[in-house]
Amino acid sequence: MDDLSMLPDIWAAPLSQGWSVFPLQLRGKRPLCEWKKFQMERASLEQVREWATRECNVGIVTGRISKIVVLDLDSEEAIAEAKRLGIALPTEGCYGV
Repeated sequence: MDDLSMLPDIWAAPLSQGWSVFPLQLRGKRPLCEWKKFQMERASLEQVREWATRECNVGIVTGRISKIVVLDLDSEEAIAEAKRLGIALPTEGCYGV
């Protein structure tokens, strides 16, 4: 991305990491656009600037395009299994059931 300085941090921070983003409903998870294309291509800076004018959340596309893998460990058993498998987990603030 080109110049991110004019974007709110909520948009600039993930873009500066090279992550593919799209808008979500405010205080929700429902996409406000057809987001699947952003699994293959990143939104243009012009498009992100337009989204940044809305009141919305920021969605981050995981997987190959953003080089992010997410593990949803939503139970004590899942956390225990991840630990058993030797998966490094954050020590604070990111998980808990």
